[in-house]
Amino acid sequence: MKLPLFSLALCTAACIAVPVREELPPPARRAVPACVLPAPQRALELAWDEDSSLDALLRALTEATGLAVVQSETSRGVAQAAPLGLGAGSPNPLRVPPHEVYSVAEALLASAGFVTAPLHQGETILLGVYARSDRDVVNAIPVPVTPDEALEIYADHRALLVTTTVELPGSDVRQLSTMLRAKTTDTRTQAILPLASNSLHLQGTGAWVAGILRIVLASDRASVEQASLERSAATRDRSR
Repeated sequence: MKLPLFSLALCTAACIAVPVREELPPPARRAVPACVLPAPQRALELAWDEDSSLDALLRALTEATGLAVVQSETSRGVAQAAPLGLGAGSPNPLRVPPHEVYSVAEALLASAGFVTAPLHQGETILLGVYARSDRDVVNAIPVPVTPDEALEIYADHRALLVTTTVELPGSDVRQLSTMLRAKTTDTRTQAILPLASNSLHLQGTGAWVAGILRIVLASDRASVEQASLERSAATRDRSR
């Protein structure tokens, strides 16, 4: 019998005076495989002004990475008309180090309502760049990844579409997918689908999928722990 979703209460830790220690930098995420997104060979440099569009960003991205951008006529028109989104006072030219090229470029693309998906992987890499308003976005093929890869590799990718399936043995996945429906804001690119054997299929940008995974995995762990506590309590009652 499936248990209801278990809600964890938030705990506030007491403040304890401790010596100030130097913070270590967070560990670097593993890189996306080069057959999906080639490693940038140099920094992304973009001179911009108030009339600059996302089209200028895409040109700078191809120069830094060597990949080829492919767009439908609709998405190309939207990109040429969409402002870059950099505010007054932002660095000009914008210089982005190689290890941040994709995260920065995808942040700007996502802010303007664009997603990306590979069209061809290999020595020649074609990257589809789609406006969410483009009806062709439904033809974008997300990158299939494992749940661990989604959390460890793709969580910083706010525009790249990925898909994964996660096992949740302690959860009612249909109830869980219904509760998470409010998280789905774009049915063309996002999906939360319950499958057989207590599995949940997720599709969306890397950052979105990673966020949903954190929620469902935490909920499932809580449900499993609650089930264990209830079984222990039942065993004690029978032994009395």
